[in-house]
Amino acid sequence: MGLVALLAGATMLLSAGTAQAVTTDIYDNFTRCPTSAPLMNDPAYEGVVCASTIVREGLVRVGNFQAPINSPVRSQFAMVVNEGKLTVVPGSTSMESTPFTIPNPFFTPPTPAAGVPGTPQPPKKAKKKHKKVKKHHKKKGQKGKKKGHKKHHKKKKHKKKKPQPVPPVVPPVQPDPFIKVTVEPIGDIRDVNLEAVLGGEGPLYRLNTRIHLEGTGLGPNCFIGTSAEPIELEPEIANEPSGFTFGKDPNGLPVEVLALDGLNTEDESYPVPGASGCGEGASVDQQINAAIGLPVIAGGAKVIFANTRFEMVGAENDGTAPDGGALLQAAFDAAK
Repeated sequence: MGLVALLAGATMLLSAGTAQAVTTDIYDNFTRCPTSAPLMNDPAYEGVVCASTIVREGLVRVGNFQAPINSPVRSQFAMVVNEGKLTVVPGSTSMESTPFTIPNPFFTPPTPAAGVPGTPQPPKKAKKKHKKVKKHHKKKGQKGKKKGHKKHHKKKKHKKKKPQPVPPVVPPVQPDPFIKVTVEPIGDIRDVNLEAVLGGEGPLYRLNTRIHLEGTGLGPNCFIGTSAEPIELEPEIANEPSGFTFGKDPNGLPVEVLALDGLNTEDESYPVPGASGCGEGASVDQQINAAIGLPVIAGGAKVIFANTRFEMVGAENDGTAPDGGALLQAAFDAAK
């Protein structure tokens, strides 16, 4: 069941065009909607949909690692509708979140060498040594040699050397005591099941992911999960939404918005493979696996996406320009 089918007949669409555009924030969570994508503007489809989820709370557990979700996890994707079937637009899936952190098992606090202070001091300037000028005393009867001795009374002028700039002391790079953990999508969301929101069976969607580990000693390509062996999430609805909102474009364009609030989804059915690509020069995959407790079979990992806001914005294609993605973009622009 597509969004167009869900919203059809809810209310008559307002006629397009108003004297003055009305600003609104109902489209703020659709910043990555690919309105210019060819598939979004293909008249062969009945309609287009952009979706957004914001997970506000939850939990991620993988082996020995467990962390709460205490900052928003934002995801977006787009779909086209044909005969009530939803097809995800390729390349439209995104996921943004604040990374988790775990202690770095490869971190060793640096110890300064014996006799060397912790903070290097700039070198002291060497004191300049001045040669003593011999004093010449006049003897009686040597008045005629006065001019000749004048030269000896003058002290030699020493040119002061300009002080050389002291190079700044650059502290050594310290190893990071923490590892940054980021969940990344592999490919697009698929098998979107909107009937699950209305009480139907099955997961809300399926999404292949991987976990990116970044920190001292790990190198740039340290991952848990790969394209060949991904972490496949299939979250299922755990409760009925606490809020339901249906809205229409305030500027009269044939665009509709549906929002569900307080939605909780869970998944503990997925296995997690071991780490791969970790290490700078030498592999530390096994050390990572031992530290986190990888690999794990289904049931050894769990994700809870709680207090989630799920929004969709849709437009029907009627063959009249602007249509599809262009119509959504027109609504976004008018509401700014």
